[in-house]
Amino acid sequence: MRRRASSCSFGSATDRQTDRLGRPWFHGILTLLSAGLVVSGVGALSGCAGGLTAGERYFRNGDYRAAAEALHLEETETPSDPALKQRLAASWLRAGSPDRARIKINEALSLDPLDPVSWFLLGDIESEADRPEDAMAAYQKFIILGGKPESEVRGKIDRLARQLVVREVRAAIANESGAAVVDSTVAVSPFLNVAESERLASLSAGLAAVVITDLRKVEGFRVLERERIGVLVAELELAGRGEQEAASPDSAAVAGDAAADQSDDPEYAALSAEPPAVEPTTAPRWGRLLQVRTFVQGFFTPLSDESIMLGADLVSVDGFAEAAGAPLQGALRDVLYLEKGLVHQILETLEVETTEEEDRRIDELATFQPDAFFAYSRGLRLVDQGRPAEAHAAFMEAVRLDPGFAEAADAAVVTGSTEESFGEAQHQIWDDLAPEDRILEFDPGLIDVAVRLGGGPAPDGSSDVASGADESHGELLGPADPDRIPPRTIPTLPPPPTGGSR
Repeated sequence: MRRRASSCSFGSATDRQTDRLGRPWFHGILTLLSAGLVVSGVGALSGCAGGLTAGERYFRNGDYRAAAEALHLEETETPSDPALKQRLAASWLRAGSPDRARIKINEALSLDPLDPVSWFLLGDIESEADRPEDAMAAYQKFIILGGKPESEVRGKIDRLARQLVVREVRAAIANESGAAVVDSTVAVSPFLNVAESERLASLSAGLAAVVITDLRKVEGFRVLERERIGVLVAELELAGRGEQEAASPDSAAVAGDAAADQSDDPEYAALSAEPPAVEPTTAPRWGRLLQVRTFVQGFFTPLSDESIMLGADLVSVDGFAEAAGAPLQGALRDVLYLEKGLVHQILETLEVETTEEEDRRIDELATFQPDAFFAYSRGLRLVDQGRPAEAHAAFMEAVRLDPGFAEAADAAVVTGSTEESFGEAQHQIWDDLAPEDRILEFDPGLIDVAVRLGGGPAPDGSSDVASGADESHGELLGPADPDRIPPRTIPTLPPPPTGGSR
């Protein structure tokens, strides 16, 4: 972590010590420097006035524009210092110039492409520039390179991904006439809870999530994110509400409200969390807006307290619906085995041929603990409802029940990060960019040598010069009269004291 700053002062009591000519006891050190004597450790004196460059000091004080200008001058002296370029990029970003910041952080990356801090700063720059895709890629690189804290950054990536989904859906609605369907794209809608069972309601999100995961194990087509359909439904509802109210006297205010980001609105979250089932009447428009050829609309219903039935329909943008095989029935505790059978039926109905390796991967269970899957499903539903803290608790319960449940562990990490906790992590990384005052370490033996040369009292209060030293040592320091020129030759110095660290 950051180094503790230390003062350049030797202490008030020490500073009052003077030699016999009335000069401070450390005047001997200054004389050694003026005479050109090279002594290890004395070079640190050059940083005694705070120990920082002007650019570093401005950066620490939060004057980022002044820091950028000063660091730019320093860069001409050390053009190949990636740490300096990091501070310069951070200064320009905080000064409101993300384009200049991007140039400097790319220069830092060209010098050291494996420094995770540079990738983090690039993520900050792209996020500030409202380029979420580029920000996500940079933050992901930070994680790959071992940057810490990983959990907070993963949470930031997840929030950027959701922001990107909302943006893309809104853009599609705004440009609906130009939307084009992509044949190889599939969307999985939340499963329909046919019996409206409150006890099993969370399976709507959980089953959709595992079906998406399994379909993505097959080459040849793209499967949309689980949240995208819910966002589309919520955005269409908002757009329709705005159109209905546009004719009112307050139409301008309504339009502004409709354009605002309402992802934190409970009503918005409810609309996106539990969208209506995809039907032949809605599939054509939804398909155009999402650029999807086929929707997978799953459904489930409890047959008893301990048994369940799963099934799915494939709804195309042409308005046709086809069952993906016969519904599957089995014990509730075997719901994930039933889901595997359903995925194979979906692929067969889509006429997608799979390899043996793909089949093997599809048949791998995410967890062997049904209760862990139910807890995971509750967490997904709570995320969709905009309740991340409760979702985090549900995911942690799933991990407790099955520590090997990777999807639950990932979800727990993501939901454990908030924008506030990311801000704290971000502040620490930025704070570490600003060096503290250089720590000035003096060799006690060097101070004693200076005292011997000065012929005055040492910090410990002793006043006699060392054996073998006489008034000529005082002459080396120069007389009190500044007009007199001190000798240019340096006599043989007394041996250093024993006990001084060298």
